[in-house]
Amino acid sequence: MKKQTVHNTSWIMALAAAMTVAGCSAGDEEISDSMPSGEGTASGVYVSLTLSNPSTDRTSKASGNPNGGEEGDGEEAGQTYEDAIEDLTVFFYPSDGATDDTEIAGSAYFSQLTLTNTSSSYKTSPIQVQGLNRGTTYGVLVITNTGDLRTALGTTVGDVRNYQLMRNPWTLSGTTYSRFIMGSAAGDETLTIPEENTEATNGQGTYDDPYVLDKSASVSLERLAARVDYRSKAQSFTLSSATTTYSGTVTIQKAALVNHLKGSENGTYLIKRVANTVDGTVTYCGKENMEPNGTVTNYVIEPLTATKTAVTSTSYDSIKWSSYYDNYFRSYGNGIAKNWQYIMTEGEKITDEQNVEWKRVDYAVENTVGQDNQDSRFITGIVFSAKFVPTGLENYTEGNTFFEFNGRLYATLSALMTSYEGSSTNWKRTATEFESMKCCAHKGIL
Repeated sequence: MKKQTVHNTSWIMALAAAMTVAGCSAGDEEISDSMPSGEGTASGVYVSLTLSNPSTDRTSKASGNPNGGEEGDGEEAGQTYEDAIEDLTVFFYPSDGATDDTEIAGSAYFSQLTLTNTSSSYKTSPIQVQGLNRGTTYGVLVITNTGDLRTALGTTVGDVRNYQLMRNPWTLSGTTYSRFIMGSAAGDETLTIPEENTEATNGQGTYDDPYVLDKSASVSLERLAARVDYRSKAQSFTLSSATTTYSGTVTIQKAALVNHLKGSENGTYLIKRVANTVDGTVTYCGKENMEPNGTVTNYVIEPLTATKTAVTSTSYDSIKWSSYYDNYFRSYGNGIAKNWQYIMTEGEKITDEQNVEWKRVDYAVENTVGQDNQDSRFITGIVFSAKFVPTGLENYTEGNTFFEFNGRLYATLSALMTSYEGSSTNWKRTATEFESMKCCAHKGIL
């Protein structure tokens, strides 16, 4: 099984700003080739973005145990529907010593994106951004596929960093997923508006030769949703046990995520944060670290992390945990197949870059709890449905009902009764006892 972590798909965004004479609007005035130098607000700053999905060598996830940390087993290209960007909001703030209290200097919303000659590259039309000053370097935060967030997110950097999206960060219609929300991943990209329009290394500030970002002309993005896939390493597995006298083969057929944290109830941060402890100082857009042995050394913090970690052995039941989760594990019982059948799915086929086929179970948001507070009440897990076929069972035909009693399997109820009668000198079965024994019959599904 693999969990496609939220940072597995990165979009590279080239951001450019062209300065015009104050008061000009895009499309109806000629763009000036130069601008006067000096301090003050450059009210005619135009911003345009080019977005493209990078092509890099990636590591196969088809073998071995998955690794943690920021890069895990390597990046993986997202599916086309996961990478699609329909709109984005960009926030600019003075980057020098920025804190949560730093005021947002300007923002822009792009809703008209044009696909270029490749299916994974977009370009926006220029949009004028008010409030940016000459001779200033700005940090950049980008959010995609949410609609216009400029008003909703407030006026400071902290308003953007700490905003909680109160819904799942994707759109689901039937079985079709779309509009995956992404946020800035690195958080260190900057755009410099020069005092004079003559810096050839950073463009001329014209419409045709705009200014570009200082960090390799790119902004990295990551989805807020993790995709969970699985695949079986073999067609079937041989099952045997020292505590039973029967054996058979098992084939995994379906799966379901349990304790699926509800974005609508708990919220999801638009900008990832990590901390060395669940209640420690957070680093925005920080990396997930691990030791050489694979032990993760910090936490990705989500809105419920502290609440879950603070729970004690005597206060578990003081919170109705089922209200926080879909497919709540403890609501389905343990081992009762009929309780699980409606949430199980075969999974959608997903082919990775090594042409290996996986099954997509679902998408999930971050669900983190302190190491010492792991509990089935709130950790996300996966449950598999498997088909069991007994081997070496006399007179048994695959697909028929078989029976179990006292550690043995029987192809027919008559065979079971004969065995039971032979082991007891007082063979007698009441109607109630017989009804009880019928629950042990199986159709080959565990």
